[in-house]
Amino acid sequence: MSFVQWNCRSIKNKQIWLHQPPFSTSSFWIFQETFLKADDNLSHPNKIFFRTHRSNRLGGGLLIGIPKNLSGRVVYSKEDDPNLEILAVEVHSKNQSSTVINIYAPHGFNINPIKTFLNSLHTPTFIFGDFNLHHPLWGRNSQSSFSEDFVDWLNNSNFTLLKPPPQLISLMLVHTL
Repeated sequence: MSFVQWNCRSIKNKQIWLHQPPFSTSSFWIFQETFLKADDNLSHPNKIFFRTHRSNRLGGGLLIGIPKNLSGRVVYSKEDDPNLEILAVEVHSKNQSSTVINIYAPHGFNINPIKTFLNSLHTPTFIFGDFNLHHPLWGRNSQSSFSEDFVDWLNNSNFTLLKPPPQLISLMLVHTL
């Protein structure tokens, strides 16, 4: 199982890239800021796409692409808040399920609105996102307004930060049972 996360800042003119590594070799695609509209057609011979789009403003948009040999269903979606977009997809293989969550928070990620949802998950879960958080825990001299709540939640949850970045702009968290 391999993942590629990308804040693509519009995928429309970059679709040719999807046929090159790392995209062509990754099982799962997690994209933020696709800038796609509801009626934009996007397809790939090896992927099933789950998407959100922003109808109330330009920009934004999330995409989760899973292999066609798996099945999936959206279990949570939030796209009406200009400061937070979330797309959660439960993915099923023959005898295993997991959840893939994609989050985009252009002005910093406030964990509080989705704590209950995250804490209720009962499958292995991967969270990817563009969180736009800053905190001394990951080497910043200052912290952003929502970062302390996020650190408190992370320290008290069953999630693990797999790759702590120099600043918490993009990250991957995993929750296993």
